[in-house]
Amino acid sequence: MKITLIHPGRLLPGLSAQQLAAYEGLRSVFQIGADDPSCGFALAEDIEAADLAIFPRSYVTGGWLMGDFRRTSLYRSFRDKIQAYSTDDNDFPALPGLYAGARKAYARTGWCAAAHYISGSFVERFDFEVLPFRERDIFFSFVGSSSTHPVREKIVALSHPSALIHDSCKKGQPAWWSKTPAEARSLQDLYKRAVTKSRFVLCPRGVSPSSIRLFEVMEAGCVPVLI
Repeated sequence: MKITLIHPGRLLPGLSAQQLAAYEGLRSVFQIGADDPSCGFALAEDIEAADLAIFPRSYVTGGWLMGDFRRTSLYRSFRDKIQAYSTDDNDFPALPGLYAGARKAYARTGWCAAAHYISGSFVERFDFEVLPFRERDIFFSFVGSSSTHPVREKIVALSHPSALIHDSCKKGQPAWWSKTPAEARSLQDLYKRAVTKSRFVLCPRGVSPSSIRLFEVMEAGCVPVLI
């Protein structure tokens, strides 16, 4: 099978650095798979030569693009090949494809399937150092916002002498992505240090039912605790 990724520049003029980074991050992961013979697929440079074309979706491409994309000649010509891959919270499946944060009700439409977050396609790749269990001195941790779901408010109220709990954003406060670059970097560094040194990491839902936290935690060699 030959797979191609549809470059967002085919729809969006003047791409931002974030938009290009999201596309390139996803492409790099697919390249790793294409270089592994056991994966059974190759990357095609254009949609004409591909058996499957993936349209990457992320916050940086904006929710309105699905409808616009369906009106393009590209979609009309190759609609049978095109599938979306979305990391948006509660993204409505205007295209068939894989949706990492889709609600259960959306899955019933038959247009989408639940998916995991592909590392590198969403916000930032952390490249965790995987420490042996005995070198992890934090029993459990949670670094995240309490404002995205009530279950998180209960988590940040927990107390344990060997735990690290940090509320990055209470209700009414600016979300982490609207903070200054220095503030955002500080939170990302704290999260990375906490996950690297933790034995267990609490993984509650947030705005959407799923969270990239679950997959990052496993990548770091921690035990995820699903809530």
